[in-house]
Amino acid sequence: MSETEEKELLKIITSDPTQISPVYTPEEEFGLGYRGFIVREIKTDEGIWSRTNRELERPLPMEFRVGSKPAKQALATEWLLRTSEKKNSKVTDQLREEAARGVVLLPSPVIIWGEGAGLTLASAEAVQQGEIPVVK
Repeated sequence: MSETEEKELLKIITSDPTQISPVYTPEEEFGLGYRGFIVREIKTDEGIWSRTNRELERPLPMEFRVGSKPAKQALATEWLLRTSEKKNSKVTDQLREEAARGVVLLPSPVIIWGEGAGLTLASAEAVQQGEIPVVK
């Protein structure tokens, strides 16, 4: 990224930090396909990203994910997707279309334990819809 692009991405992310999440987190279980963008700091120079990040009250992690959870606006994801439209980009139109559809999260499993019932692993939706009886 150019220094101008780094500056723009920093501005977008710091204006709404809810756009970022850890690369790996047990709270998010992804289905197959697009899972958001992983942003990693790989530059070793003292560019705008490094300088600005050091000055932040809560510095950004060295790597994080954008696009995997709802934000006020998906500005970082949309912006990163647009940067892939540059001439000589190796990102295909098919990949851009898939990313534009968004992330599919799998339902979180719920463990249900009932006397004599053993251990059951079910989705939270199945329990809420009454498909899985909860033994109290």
